[in-house]
Amino acid sequence: MLAKKIMLNISGALATIFSVLVFLSIIRFNIRNGYGWLFYLSVAILFVFAVLLVCLTAYKCTGSAYLFISAVTFLACALRTLWIIKVPTAPISDFMAYNTYGYYIAKGFLLSYDPTYVVFPFKIGYPFLLAFMYRLTGISLASAEVLTILSSALTLLLIYAICKNMHNEKTARIACILFAVWPAQIMYSSVLASEHIFMVFFLLALLLLLKLTDKRGGLLLYALPGGIGITLTAAQFIRPISIMLLPIAAVYILFFCEPDGKPFIKIVKRTGMVVMVFACYFLSLNALNAIVEPLTEIDITKSSPGFNLLVGTNYESSGRLSKVDEKIIQEFQYDRDKIHSEALRRATDRIIADPDKFFFDLAVKKHIIQWGDENYGYAFSTAALVFENSLTDLIKNTSLFSKVSQLFYMLMVLLMLIGCIFSILRRSFKSIVLFALIIGFEASYTFFEVQSRYHFPAMLLFIILAAVGAIEISALVPKAKNNSDVGTKDITVNKPDTAKLVASFTAITLLFCAATIALGPKQSGINELHFMSDGNEIILDSFPVPFRNSVYVSVNDIQHILGVSIENDLSSESVIIRNGARKLTYMIGSKNVLSNGEIAVLSAPVRIINNSAYVPLRFTAENLGFKVDYEAAGNTIKILTK
Repeated sequence: MLAKKIMLNISGALATIFSVLVFLSIIRFNIRNGYGWLFYLSVAILFVFAVLLVCLTAYKCTGSAYLFISAVTFLACALRTLWIIKVPTAPISDFMAYNTYGYYIAKGFLLSYDPTYVVFPFKIGYPFLLAFMYRLTGISLASAEVLTILSSALTLLLIYAICKNMHNEKTARIACILFAVWPAQIMYSSVLASEHIFMVFFLLALLLLLKLTDKRGGLLLYALPGGIGITLTAAQFIRPISIMLLPIAAVYILFFCEPDGKPFIKIVKRTGMVVMVFACYFLSLNALNAIVEPLTEIDITKSSPGFNLLVGTNYESSGRLSKVDEKIIQEFQYDRDKIHSEALRRATDRIIADPDKFFFDLAVKKHIIQWGDENYGYAFSTAALVFENSLTDLIKNTSLFSKVSQLFYMLMVLLMLIGCIFSILRRSFKSIVLFALIIGFEASYTFFEVQSRYHFPAMLLFIILAAVGAIEISALVPKAKNNSDVGTKDITVNKPDTAKLVASFTAITLLFCAATIALGPKQSGINELHFMSDGNEIILDSFPVPFRNSVYVSVNDIQHILGVSIENDLSSESVIIRNGARKLTYMIGSKNVLSNGEIAVLSAPVRIINNSAYVPLRFTAENLGFKVDYEAAGNTIKILTK
């Protein structure tokens, strides 16, 4: 017990200090952005309002869990669907890459079109999920955003279950309400970001870990560790930060699980559970890779933090992505191992060369960037729009929405600070997992690349602890004192009918998914290629594929555009293209091509997609005597055949 108390006190103290540092970073950010006394008055008013809301929820919202979950799910889905419909965000940057790859996967082209995905294999996970949605509901931004609605609803349910397991019904309800009205996440819901679905798997793994400590024996004592490992694999497939939960889970199981048996038997069982978590994680990751790698030529087990550390130690960019650091990718020609190895060496040299500057200058700047700004939802959702109208103009040209996000964020951090303190005082040992994760996030981003949106996963932990803080504050209200200690005594509610709850939750979620598809943006969000031949626009019969700095098209379209002859030799699995005396011989599945009697090497092999061979357009055209040009402004490939 002493060891448990020491772990709780140390981790809780560190999380409390972190809360203070985050609050100071928010203040620094606010000062830089000119937030005045009116802003802080609003924070104070919102704080009082939040306490009153908690009291109201604690004493008035004592109805069935079924009705509460149905109502808060409706609220959460409605707010996010409304934002998606009214603020149709066009994907940019990483979000554009996710969407584009998802589009090509849905079309049947699974090879990674972006060469950097070989270096960063985790980037392919989310596009696979987008492709599933596109195949299911059609290719449109609205279809992709259905995944966000589903993810948000499931996240809400998981937050409820986690808080109920860690604390009580009151805390669970407050946390759900806070999540439902979280401004940044509402605005971020129109962005094709991987964080939404990632948190579903991450929180599910966390819930399974917490439930494991409630088990004394039986099949679940060994099934739950396996579930944790498999769920973390799913999370790892989308974002690599999930690996952080593995060592935390191991320590937590060894110290806090209480299986049946004598002391030695308990140690054996705990060790077995830890082994089960790691074994299921690595086995499921390799099993998934055995499916994915042959299709994409990307090994998802080869993830390395080297490049991320290089970016995070750049003094000039304050730990954010820069063109200078990106040059290493071209320098080593997309060789994953060489890039990460050299990046790790350079990053280490930067820290060793001047550790004081790194820890007391750069780390402070990074902390403000990472933890001081909650405006990523507003910024990314309005950075590029599918269409604009008077409402979107109003939203883009006012600071109201960014300030609301910052107000809510400050409130959550204040309540989290209180929640951390009371979690220590009340010996809430399960809070150690949250404390450890928060400390892990802080330690990681001290060294790695920072962006304000990277604190999105941590914010969900903030909300859980903020709900604890809010409940404890409400105990100080006179009415609360006259009734009971709100922080310890729970609401008495009947256990909900599981079938009824699932049916209601599913119906509400599907209702808003259908509304998103019906009323959301119908555009694909793809920056589609256009083609011109001798000044005339041409429409290809099959879709073109930008792939590793080349554009691959069907040989049937090559024949249509260039007027050349095509010969398919099925016996040798080759494709021969002729233009007069010029001749190209492509081998299916090979990078080697015979060009007018000489062997050349392509950037990627020729592939069969939808029963047609795909070959590189520029290479083919130029080696057959045609001229090819690219116009970036219109994303147009121009071909001269005369």
